[in-house]
Order: sequence, then structure tokens, then C-alpha cells
Amino acid sequence: MVYGLWQMFRWGGRAHQAFIGDLAFVPVNGAAVALAWRVSRRADLGYRTCRAWRLLSLAMLLYLLGDLMQFWIENVMHRVAYPTWSDAAYLGFYVVAFCGLVSFPARRDSGSERLRRLLDLGTVFTGGAVLIWYLALGPAVGKGLRFDLFNLVTYAYPVGDLLLLFGILTLLWRGVPQSSVMALRIFAVGLLLFIAADLTYAYMTVHSTYLGGDPVDTLWMLGVTAVCISAASQLRTKPTGTMVKPVESVPGRPSFLPYVAVLSSYILLAVVGLSSVGFNPLGGILLGALMLTLLVSIRQYVALRDYGRLAARYQRLASVDGTTGLFNRRHFMEAAETAFARAQRLGQPVVALMIDVDNFKQINDLHGHIAGDEVLTDLGRACRENVRPEDIVGRYGGDEFVILVPGITSVRAIHLADQLTHRVTDFRGGDGKPLAYQSSVGIAECPPFDDLTTLLIHADRAMYAAKQAGGGSWRIFSDAARAEQIGTGATAVSPSTSKSSR
Repeated sequence: MVYGLWQMFRWGGRAHQAFIGDLAFVPVNGAAVALAWRVSRRADLGYRTCRAWRLLSLAMLLYLLGDLMQFWIENVMHRVAYPTWSDAAYLGFYVVAFCGLVSFPARRDSGSERLRRLLDLGTVFTGGAVLIWYLALGPAVGKGLRFDLFNLVTYAYPVGDLLLLFGILTLLWRGVPQSSVMALRIFAVGLLLFIAADLTYAYMTVHSTYLGGDPVDTLWMLGVTAVCISAASQLRTKPTGTMVKPVESVPGRPSFLPYVAVLSSYILLAVVGLSSVGFNPLGGILLGALMLTLLVSIRQYVALRDYGRLAARYQRLASVDGTTGLFNRRHFMEAAETAFARAQRLGQPVVALMIDVDNFKQINDLHGHIAGDEVLTDLGRACRENVRPEDIVGRYGGDEFVILVPGITSVRAIHLADQLTHRVTDFRGGDGKPLAYQSSVGIAECPPFDDLTTLLIHADRAMYAAKQAGGGSWRIFSDAARAEQIGTGATAVSPSTSKSSR
């Protein structure tokens, strides 16, 4: 593909290379601008995500403006000049793109997590900065630190690459919304291609001259294409309130990027140093330092991986109920508060289902506590199997379960309630038959400007109304009951809107 793009730029010979090479960027860059702008108009993604994509659209617009000016200078004015006004537009792209990258919403972390992430980010950034210094900025400064226009622009491109690198690392390390993960990863790949192209371009401007359509244009074209694919991917996704953990927060798998950065810098030091000093005592010290760094880094990575697995195990024990495998009450409330706040912010309905096993004490008395645990396990499994990934399920206490379902109404929750009211376990009782049991389900829908605690109270009252009706059924906490509760303090569920699956 890369070779094919290069041949496209060279089509028509050297005389038409600049014309074809500069013109080829216009439609691709234009598509990137249009797609990124369309993404920024999706209000369902949230204000901060839309603002970030708006800035990225502006950044690509600046890049498109630079392409148009470069086309005018080389093909209309027939000048081969550096720097030009097109470089001003290109450099503006770096600043605006950086602002867009750091504008995306991020996870809220503790102070220790932020410090650890900042250290990892600084390590990788320093490793990348060493490479950029060696390939582009260092040779330019080595020719003499002069602050004329030519040198300032030459220095500015590697500095812009450092901005992009820092923005990419910040984006990857902070954690992003689930709906933006794939799009932003593709966008990050595109920006890395930009950095690779810029390093090649900086090397060319120091040692030779650049003409539109040169092989380096292939890297820029691939970068812009990746931006287009990124924006198109974001357009196809559905918004969710879930924030994806960054790389080093995945349980049992610490980030390897800081170690790659350290080892890359040492390898570069060894290659450059050995080419200068040869295999002598100093060269032996360089090789020894490289091996020590490699061994210590591997040892630390293994230790962090083992620690991460142990921490993940303890975190699971602290947040998951051992019998049912569902969230315990504390962790459920933490997750539910986040999902509830996002649904309220987006104006989406939220439904809570409170489920309680009927006559649970009799099951324990007649069949034993093992049978009771089997009933709880079966009901927990049924809750997991009948909900969506974004729904939140927890064991509220004893034989009581709770489900928070954002984005649907109470009428649509009836099907879920039907699946939970009558169940048969795989466990066989004393009579040799599979143990059957019933559950009562209360359904409550949250109106605007309500709170999670009130929603759960309403679902609990609807569940008790189902029990009073004989169990094995569901009830909906209705608007009439809400009005009655506000007016008289009553706790009953309105019979006119209550329904039963029996």
C-alpha cells in the first residue's frame, strides 16, 4: 500500500510530482475535516467529547489549509521555498490537535494513581523525546543555535511532534469513554504516522530539499487516512457511560511502554556509543549497563504483574458477592451512582428492579442451607443472563437482588421481570425433583430530577406490594402511587397500574 501511494505521487514523472502529490491530500484532508465535524455535532456523546472532536476538526482544517497553500506555492507560483505560510498552518495543527487530545473526558483517579500514571507518562515521553532529539532536533541545533526564521521553523516541527506525543500518551493513560476507545486508538495511530513523517521531513530539510510528492508524503497520507477512519468509527458507535481503564490499570498486566522507552534509549545509547568508542573498556561498560537495565526491567515487570494479579484478586473479593458472583451492595451503589448520574445528564430514563425470593426461610428449613445457596446462585445467574452489559446487577442483601437498567422505561422492564418470577434450579430437593421457587419483583422508573435512593425505595415498595399479592409476580410503582405518597405519605402501589404475571 505504501509503495502504491508513492507511485501515485510519482505518476506523470518528476515534472508533475509536486502537482499530484500536493493535490492528492486535499480530498482526504477534506473528508477528515468533515467527518470530525460531524462527530462533534453528536450531542449524545457528551459535551466534553464533542468539544474535543471540534478541536480535532479545527486541527485537520489547519492542516488542509497548509496543503492548499503548499499547492499554490509549488504549482501556481512555481516556487520551492522553506519556510512558507503553509508551515504556519501546519504548526498550528500541532497546537490545536494537542488541545483536542487533552480535552477528552477522563476517569477520576486517586492521587497515587495519578502520580504513578504521570511517572509512566514522563518515562515514555522522555524516551520518545530522546529519539526525536537524535533524529531531528539535535542535528538542527548541532549546526548552530541560530534564531532566524528558517531555524525557528525547523526547531518548531520536532517540538510539535513532542506535543503530539505527549497528547497521545495522555489520552491513552487517562482512560476514555467506552464509545470512543476504538476511534481514539485509530486516531493515535494516525498521529504516530504524522510524527514519523515529520521526523523524516525534518531530516530532509536539514540535509537536502523537499518537493511535494516525495516518499515522505506517503506517511502523511496514511496518517490522514487513519484520522478519517477514526472519525468514521466514532460516528458508528453508540454512546455509553462506561470509562475504559488505561493500559496499566488492567488487572495483572502492567504497562510495558515505560520499559520499552527505557530500553530503546539505552539501545540507542549503546549503538551510538559503540560506533564512536569501539569495543574497548568504555564499550564494555555500555554493554554491561544495557544488560543490567534489561534484567532489572524484566524483573520489575514480572514483580508488578504478580502484584497486579494479587491486587485484582483482593479487589474482586472486596466488590463481588462470593455466593452469586454479583456485585455486593457497596460496589453496586458506587457503580449505580455513576450510571444514574450519566443517565440523568443525558435525559435518559432509568429503571430499578428489586427482586426478593418468596418464602426463602422455608426453602432453607425444608431443603437445607445448601439448597438456599443454590437458589441464590440460580437467581444471580438469571439476572446476569437477562441483562445488557451496561446494566448493573447486585446482591442487595440476604435473598434480595437489585438491577439498575438505564435507557429503558418500566414498561420495557416487564419482560425482564417475567424471566425472574418463576425459576427451577438444577439442584434436586429431598423428593428428588428439581427445586422450584418464585420471586417477587418491584419495578420503579425514575422521573427527571429524582435521585437514586428514592428510585430504590420505590422499587422496594413495589416489590413488597407483589409479595402481599401472593408472590411470584411483579408490580410497577406508578405515578398515581407517587402522587398518593406525596399527598398523604402512603406507601401503597396504585392498583390501577399494577400488573401481575400470574
